[in-house]
Amino acid sequence: MKIQALVLALLLMATGAKAADSLWLLCDDDGLVLNLYEHLNRKTELTLIFGQHQFTGALEKKVNLLGKTGKFKGRIVPTNHNKSVAVNGLLYFGGESYPVNALLKCKTMESKL
Repeated sequence: MKIQALVLALLLMATGAKAADSLWLLCDDDGLVLNLYEHLNRKTELTLIFGQHQFTGALEKKVNLLGKTGKFKGRIVPTNHNKSVAVNGLLYFGGESYPVNALLKCKTMESKL
């Protein structure tokens, strides 16, 4: 039984099954950029970039992303089989709030490492 389990583990490692449990998307609309990384059994990590402002957090029903210069509060929803992401909410920085209502086009990223 131990030998069968070892052979199965080696076969799975050799076939590159390691990437099947994660998703990495890079999304933008020529002004706003979103990096989304989803890994099995973990929260989906988000990085939202607007100019010099970078906000990070996790994908939840209500998203609160924090950065050194401000924050984003709202909703981020993958749509169209992960080909786009809807971003709706408010960006806060410089003592002001800015409404965001954008549909970002996404590309599935794959590491060549």
